[in-house]
Amino acid sequence: MAQVIQNAKSVTSTDKILAEWLDFVKVGLKVLFCEPMLLKVIDRLVPLVYVESHDVSPPITMLYEMLMSHSQFMLVMLGEKGQEVKDQMVNLLLTLVETNSECCDPSHYTVLQGTYGATLSQTDQRLLKMMFVYEKHGKGLSDARPFLWGPKALEHYALRKSLASSLLKQPSMEQIVDAFNVRNMYKSALNFPISRKLTPAVVMESEEVKATVDVYDPCFVLPLFCGLLRSDSLVDCRKFVSSHCLAYTLTALSSHEPSIRKAAYTVLARYVDHLSGVKFHERLQVTYLLDTLRNSVQEPNQRLSCLITLFLARVSRLMLHPDEHMYRQMNNFLLLKPSLDTENVPEFYKLFNSADLQHRKERTWIVSLLADGLREMSDYKTMERRFTFKLLQGFCDSAMSDQFSQVRVLRIVKAACSGRPMAVDLAKNHGILTWISGILMKRLHDVEHCELLASILHTLWSTMVGEGGRTLPSQFVREVLLCCKRLITHIRHHEFSCRSLQLLTETMVSSLQQLADVTGDTAQGVCSPAETITVKEVLLLLLSCSQLQNDLTTAAQLKNILSSLGIHIQVAKTTVERKRKDYHVEEVDLIEEEEEKMEVDADGKNMASTEKSNPESVKTGETSDIGEKDVDIGNRVKVLNNVCRVCLYWAPQRCVSSSPAAHQDSCTEWAMEEDVQVSSALVTMAWILKHQPSANSPKLKSDILSWVLSILCHENSFGQVCRKVVTDLSDFSRQFLSSLVSVYNSVLDLPCETERQLDCDTSDTEASPDGRPAENTDCVQSSLKLLNKIVVCVLEEASGGGRAQHKALDAAKSVQDDASLSSQERSSLALREHLLGSVGQSTPSVIGTGTGCGIAGFDDSTQDVTRDVTQAVTQDQNEPRAKTPKNKKRRNQRSQDLNSSSLHEPQSADSAKKKKRT
Repeated sequence: MAQVIQNAKSVTSTDKILAEWLDFVKVGLKVLFCEPMLLKVIDRLVPLVYVESHDVSPPITMLYEMLMSHSQFMLVMLGEKGQEVKDQMVNLLLTLVETNSECCDPSHYTVLQGTYGATLSQTDQRLLKMMFVYEKHGKGLSDARPFLWGPKALEHYALRKSLASSLLKQPSMEQIVDAFNVRNMYKSALNFPISRKLTPAVVMESEEVKATVDVYDPCFVLPLFCGLLRSDSLVDCRKFVSSHCLAYTLTALSSHEPSIRKAAYTVLARYVDHLSGVKFHERLQVTYLLDTLRNSVQEPNQRLSCLITLFLARVSRLMLHPDEHMYRQMNNFLLLKPSLDTENVPEFYKLFNSADLQHRKERTWIVSLLADGLREMSDYKTMERRFTFKLLQGFCDSAMSDQFSQVRVLRIVKAACSGRPMAVDLAKNHGILTWISGILMKRLHDVEHCELLASILHTLWSTMVGEGGRTLPSQFVREVLLCCKRLITHIRHHEFSCRSLQLLTETMVSSLQQLADVTGDTAQGVCSPAETITVKEVLLLLLSCSQLQNDLTTAAQLKNILSSLGIHIQVAKTTVERKRKDYHVEEVDLIEEEEEKMEVDADGKNMASTEKSNPESVKTGETSDIGEKDVDIGNRVKVLNNVCRVCLYWAPQRCVSSSPAAHQDSCTEWAMEEDVQVSSALVTMAWILKHQPSANSPKLKSDILSWVLSILCHENSFGQVCRKVVTDLSDFSRQFLSSLVSVYNSVLDLPCETERQLDCDTSDTEASPDGRPAENTDCVQSSLKLLNKIVVCVLEEASGGGRAQHKALDAAKSVQDDASLSSQERSSLALREHLLGSVGQSTPSVIGTGTGCGIAGFDDSTQDVTRDVTQAVTQDQNEPRAKTPKNKKRRNQRSQDLNSSSLHEPQSADSAKKKKRT
């Protein structure tokens, strides 16, 4: 089908498509009506086929009727065939209507009403645009006022066909308000799309309107409210408040579009007119609130900040609940003066520094207002006039703050980091990075704190760098990197989500790259300790990835190595019951009141009763980007690639002295240090090589091989020990060599024979016509050359390799300096075949056994990874340690113990008894 679209751009192909267009449409809609790809192809071809110079059959109006009259059409439009099919169907219908307005028919209007959801999703925006086109050409329903939508519209118009016109009643105000979901309405008030235009002629992205896609569209809602509040309508004014329609209208006063603000002021004026003629208990309080707003507006169509409008929206909800503690506080505040100071945070000092018995509720209420209301620079300036951030930073570090308040403060900081002017001011005048670093030096008792801090660092870095990739001051980059490194240390206590790991590693990779560009080096072992990636951080990142992939074997190995470093993994699993114990009873009640903020039905019952078991939920108006456990495979692959990039900045061969001369008084400590570094380097190399074929760029693949070569082929004792472990054909050695084979398969595009493929999505990988991945030839050549050097270096270290090994080495060395790709491929095939033979054998007959050292039990999580490395280090450093007989005796005894406890193959009972006797 993609080829059909491509051919349609030429004149000859277009003529051929025109000749077969009728059969294509008929057969396609009959057989593949619910296939989104077919609808997408037709949508792409309509502008090419239906032009004025073409006389096409079927006509565009007939094609429109074929779609609307199909037996599966309503099922598709109601979403029963999948959201993707509905999206493509709406796109096609809109294209047909925009191409020729003669497609519009009043009988179709009810179908559009019944499938419309009144949200900011792309599909709903296109449906609203279609209805706008219908009304523009006079094809809308003249009696469709007041407007009803969704499934209730289908029910209403189905009943209309069965009843006489004299018996049918128009939808009442209560029916229309009940069509709104109360929870979504309050969520829409908290996240009002401040950049949305009033005319539905443009379909806007959620980033453009600064809101999520599931909030209600003011382009539809505000004109609907204007129609409901006409002077000749019967209005339930209390229901208008209890369903949060008044709160939604008040938050519309913060819109950047003058037309949206005019519509909101019109709705408020009509509502005030209806208030004067109705009676309900809270009428005077609601009237006084709107009078206070009227006195506070100094200019026609004045725009108010999001903080002020959200304050008014939350107070309007309180007016119907005199039993709440904040009702009395807000009434006392409103009665002080007839107008509001729209340039300051209302009652911030009084509520934040409250001495009332219910001071926790009051402080939490005002902090929640700041967290929800800070959306742009005008709100930030309003908060700065009260020195809000200085007070919040000091409060978060004090003993008076609890976990719930700390989370709210962190959300305020995250919201402030989303705008560049705000982020720059926080970095310059508030020392935000120093403050975050101080928090990370303490133990965080909740994983939500860690994930929020990861999100704050990523938001701050992304905002400061921008889309153009600004070069930031080196001091700022170093502070961001230091915060990331300190956050990694909390992995020992908390299990990070995939999303949080992605944000953390992306920030770390970008800061490391920019630091390398600024300092002029690669930051691998030659920078200050604050900038160098250490073994502890690498192991903790690998541990998180292993837990993310449920790789228990690798996780057990990493935990053993970390325990030898004195780092014990104790992950705290926070449950709802534990959080209930941590929070005070008053705060749990406040969460249930302020986070649910809705009623079940028109009688005003609290809808929060159905969700009282979730007191730790965050604000309803914010789409949480942390704590997601069920993530798609694409995010997991991104985390793996980012961790690989971070590991490339780690140089373990430079972290250990080349000889124990500098440690004459502590030779044992030096040997143990080298044991840990070698074990960590080998496990890291094995993990990276295992996932190298799934790397998202050829350059990354080449960089990984270059990094492995720099460690494995290093000339000091570190490299020698690594090569001995790799060539002893233990379980780990076979796994390592299998990883090299998989890299060969990936680069040469061969079927994998020994590799356990990573389950990842490769649908976005472009391929050449011959089926080979479209990688740059230079990168392929470089990867093959590096890979051949690695294998040659390993084979040269092995002893007693035999004829097959010498043959493979001769083939590799003969083309070692040849730059042509074909020569490197021939060498690679020879080395690959040799590795396949080595991996497939049960006994090490091809590659020499060396000294029997290796990482024991790569597939056995109960064995310590570092034990066999200690043997290799012991045998390799016999001569330097001869000067210290006591140490030599101690290490020889330790080697004997480790040899007896790290055998790779299970022993029989007889052999075990025989060994015991000897």
